[in-house]
Amino acid sequence: MQIGEDVLAASPLNKFTHPCDPGNQWGIPFFKINPRSELHFLNRLKALGLVDNVTLFPHGIMDYAPENTRSADVVKREFVIGSYGFFLPNKGLIELIEAVALLAAQGKPVKLKMINAKYPVPVSDALIAQVKRLIAAKNLEAIVEMETAFLEDKESLALLDQADLIVFPYQQTGESSSAAVRYGLATGKPVAVTPLAIFDDVSPAVFRLPGCSIEDIARGIDRIRHDILSESDSYKELMRQAERWRDQHRYSRLGRRLDGMLTTLARKRIVQEDFAARWAAEQRRLDEPKYVNNQHIVVAQTV
Repeated sequence: MQIGEDVLAASPLNKFTHPCDPGNQWGIPFFKINPRSELHFLNRLKALGLVDNVTLFPHGIMDYAPENTRSADVVKREFVIGSYGFFLPNKGLIELIEAVALLAAQGKPVKLKMINAKYPVPVSDALIAQVKRLIAAKNLEAIVEMETAFLEDKESLALLDQADLIVFPYQQTGESSSAAVRYGLATGKPVAVTPLAIFDDVSPAVFRLPGCSIEDIARGIDRIRHDILSESDSYKELMRQAERWRDQHRYSRLGRRLDGMLTTLARKRIVQEDFAARWAAEQRRLDEPKYVNNQHIVVAQTV
């Protein structure tokens, strides 16, 4: 569609094939939009005359009922930090391990559980090997666990559920949004992120680390750990906001919303097609020759 290509060329977004409609049989163009550019995107579409048939649909999260609740005493004795996502550069995994090592050196009772699957590219294998060497060099085997297998969602979430804080320490990235952070949020556990635009669309539901450096990550984790253990007012308020955000973005809720939208569109299309068919039939009837006593007459139509 030419308009779609124009929008693609002029706007900071990526056109993609919807997984539920790989052949685009619905005839609906889907776009993955940079959250920072939503207003620009909508204004661009408005300038092209696309207003009534355009909507933004949010990126959702899985419905998940947490199964693991750790007591305050257990958390105080051993604070478990979790990480999640593919084992790739710019995810900040090296920085996270270094930050955990720094906290451990300060006497903080921390443990890191890495649920980071190997990605089928050489750079992922190389990074995993580098991390293993780092863990061995710093003698962190007792406090760092790695799971690099690609697990089913329920398995991954069950492992993340054992963490007290899930951290996404991304470094600089050109990605527009993070799918991985939504798995962390689905667990209902506190989630911390580095201050990057990739996390802007989940900002009401996450803690922001003060920076991307090892020291900033360590300092931010320690501050959040203190807030969790003390159940500070700021911690409780953010967790309430996170719960509201989860409730609004669960697949079950968004599924009902999408179903309602598609049902409305389908009904509207049926009505339009029925009206068009009736209109065409009436026009054909009016265009038919008229005869009175076998004499052809012309009937003037007033529109």
